[in-house]
Amino acid sequence: MPGIEVGTAQRWSSLLDGISDGAAALLADKACPATTFKALKQMKPSRQMEAVELMCGQGNFTSAFARAIVAATPPEQLEIDAGAAGNRATKCQSSSLISNVNSQRFRLL
Repeated sequence: MPGIEVGTAQRWSSLLDGISDGAAALLADKACPATTFKALKQMKPSRQMEAVELMCGQGNFTSAFARAIVAATPPEQLEIDAGAAGNRATKCQSSSLISNVNSQRFRLL
């Protein structure tokens, strides 16, 4: 039986570094790309929980959706100050994405 590559094991072990226990528990059985975890790590633990609950509610675990949530997050809820000038355009695009997702959700109901 082949073993697991050392690099793979290292990536898996670092994947949850910086992710709150509650958020990790909610994502434990979800197919979630590593890039989504990267976005979640930019938020404080309480905001991570809110973000993951939103992702679970929408059934959307893509990194694009996670980045949209990061962009819509108030600066005081971010671990890393993402206040670069280029981030403003991303926030506008992200707000549009979130509005679009929410409007689609209501159409389905």
